[in-house]
Amino acid sequence: MLPSQTSVLREIQEYFAFLSSYIQSRLMRFGKRFEGTKDIIVAFLIVKRGKYSGSFLNTSFFLLMGAALIGGPVIAQNNPFISDSAPDQEEQSTFATDIYSLPFRTQFSEKPRDGTIDHVVKKWRDISITSQYL
Repeated sequence: MLPSQTSVLREIQEYFAFLSSYIQSRLMRFGKRFEGTKDIIVAFLIVKRGKYSGSFLNTSFFLLMGAALIGGPVIAQNNPFISDSAPDQEEQSTFATDIYSLPFRTQFSEKPRDGTIDHVVKKWRDISITSQYL
């Protein structure tokens, strides 16, 4: 090997050694921060059993209500059951929905359904054969 090739290989080894120690230090720092935050949350949740249980329940309720008020419009906007394709539909409030503007409509069949059909199912017949007779 030429001397320049040896120095390039040595630099690559040093680079990967540095990269390994850098990634390891970043992961350790992230792990320590994560565990510290988790310890604070766990300590807060353990308090719920003591004399501060009412405060914990009230705070949890207000957090739940805040999440519902903040996230509700987003969920309502992305609701697949409310049609955006209606041409003359006005912008609706997320709190009041006109049930008659929803896309659920009764579809009337064109087949006559004015009576019942008497049919005896024979042994070893499947649905496709039976449907040919009806």
